[in-house]
Amino acid sequence: MAVKIIEKLQEEIKSLRDELQTQIEANGEVKELAEKLADLERQTKEVSTSKEINEKELRSKATNLMIKSVVLGEPIDKVKGYAEFANEVEKAIKPSDVSNWVAEAFSKELIDLVELELKVEKLFNSITVPKEVGSLSLPRKTARTVAYRIQPDTDAIASVIAGDKVTFKPEKLKTLVELTDEANNEAVLNTLYDYIKADIAYSLAKGIEDAIVNGDTTGTLQGGLDQNAVTSAFDGLRKYGDAQKVDNGGGAITIDNIRLARKNLGVFGINPDEVVLLVNPNVYYQLVSLDKGFDVMGKAGYKGDLTGQVGFVDGMAVVVTEQIPVDLDANGVAGGDTTAAVLFNRKSFLVGKRDEVTAERDRNIYKDVDVLVGRVYRDFKQVSVGTPAVTITNIAK
Repeated sequence: MAVKIIEKLQEEIKSLRDELQTQIEANGEVKELAEKLADLERQTKEVSTSKEINEKELRSKATNLMIKSVVLGEPIDKVKGYAEFANEVEKAIKPSDVSNWVAEAFSKELIDLVELELKVEKLFNSITVPKEVGSLSLPRKTARTVAYRIQPDTDAIASVIAGDKVTFKPEKLKTLVELTDEANNEAVLNTLYDYIKADIAYSLAKGIEDAIVNGDTTGTLQGGLDQNAVTSAFDGLRKYGDAQKVDNGGGAITIDNIRLARKNLGVFGINPDEVVLLVNPNVYYQLVSLDKGFDVMGKAGYKGDLTGQVGFVDGMAVVVTEQIPVDLDANGVAGGDTTAAVLFNRKSFLVGKRDEVTAERDRNIYKDVDVLVGRVYRDFKQVSVGTPAVTITNIAK
């Protein structure tokens, strides 16, 4: 309905613009036409805004229908309320296939909810890997691009060695929500929709963050490889920073060791705007107690612009995450009583993703509950050659 109104208004606007131009050329008597044109433009804007709100409401309804379909184990077009919803969508959106539109709307709303929960992933640029291609390779520079002065009639000088590449192949990360048998009741489902959506989004976001921080495809940092753990999907920041780690000596984190870690970054530590110190809450409170180096947000005119940022160390952003474990040994491996932090150049890593969230239902007969499984797809890679991450280990928890 809204689409048809907009199209009609746009046709009227075009007609009036043509007439307005004719009047201008003829005698300049345009006041009445100009006022009418402005009124139509205002109506168009109002209808467009209404359409955006309407689509958002329809996406929410679509998500609820998808959840109901999965929980009840019924095709989406057989779920109670679908026919009425489909009629509403066809009038407002006019999709070629309502069932596919429902799946897309479900995915979009869940993606938006997951995005609200993410902190660490938002520190990095991302690239979308189309589902159709499966994987995507990018050239990885093995040298920095350099500018040269070129003499007249002289060819440009190549400065980049592009013989390396990095391939993104998003891995499947899953979460599940257990629902009691009572959840099959439609009245109960109606009260659970928001809870179910929030729970799926929260757990998927935490899984993504866990993998980006603690990912290790060999299981070295975890003391063993668990193929079902999200940390086995790809290498994360702690693993990338393990080669040049700094031993903090078992005490509270020190400014000297942070600066040593920055030195180990080499060229990747030069620009403080690109460098982030990632810590857990325990280490954050240690930073607050430092006599020098750490500035809380707002102090000395500092204003952070990164999600989760709590302050600065020597001008480098400090971001807090609960994903860094507090049971690590002196080498940063699981099984001790210390913790760690990671200093890294955020421009040297890239997140690979697919813009889709899928869900399916299963039955746990041992617990007599339905299981709703949600999935997202992610990869995380270092895209520059060198040492853009350094882990500071053996920090008192």
